[in-house]
Amino acid sequence: MLFPLVESCLPADFLRIWQRSPEDVGSQTSINSAGISTIENRLKSLMQFLKNEVDNEQHVSLAIEGFSVSGTKSGNSKRNGPKKRMLEEEEPQFPSAMGLVNSHSTTNRCVFCENAHESSQCFKAQKLTYDQRVNILTEKGACFRCLKIGHQSRRCRGQLSCLLCHKLHVPLMCREVSMGKAKKEEENKIEKDGQAVPKINQSLANSATTNVFLKTLRVKMNHFGKTRVVPALIDTGSQKT
Repeated sequence: MLFPLVESCLPADFLRIWQRSPEDVGSQTSINSAGISTIENRLKSLMQFLKNEVDNEQHVSLAIEGFSVSGTKSGNSKRNGPKKRMLEEEEPQFPSAMGLVNSHSTTNRCVFCENAHESSQCFKAQKLTYDQRVNILTEKGACFRCLKIGHQSRRCRGQLSCLLCHKLHVPLMCREVSMGKAKKEEENKIEKDGQAVPKINQSLANSATTNVFLKTLRVKMNHFGKTRVVPALIDTGSQKT
């Protein structure tokens, strides 16, 4: 029962080779003392055949690995077909770490700080004024809308829309944001220089009289055993404010 089960699990190519192999022919012609071909002999022959095939594949693999790298690649490309060869030819080869560093494309470099991030997300550029950003873009020949080098803003084909003013540029190049920041900085500068208008409590500014009523209370005073009730004045300083 075991021999048919093992034989049915083999691939079609292995079965063809097994049928033509000397082991299968010898096991079919071998007979026992009663003159009947045994299934046990065929199973032993099949196991020996599989063992030989595995050993042969291992020898072939060791022989191929013993050659140069180019020979291994050529053998793999022949087995994998022309599509795999095309992918291997298109894949760049970098023999050293310096090659990996120099292979990075400059298109992903920030136009403001030249680091590896998008120009519109540059933290350094956010601290610059609008005029400073324009000067940097002009020096490097970059677009004022998409911040990419190689074309002018009037020829920009990028589908952009500012989240603040809804114009065709990235939010980093929005004039309204820059004007708002400049105005706020000017106000802060005036306050630091002491030129800001002081904030005054105007609660009594429109009052027609200058008299202010203060709080009073009655207290008991004890002097040499004598007690006397006198009025007391609570000065909270309200006449100044």
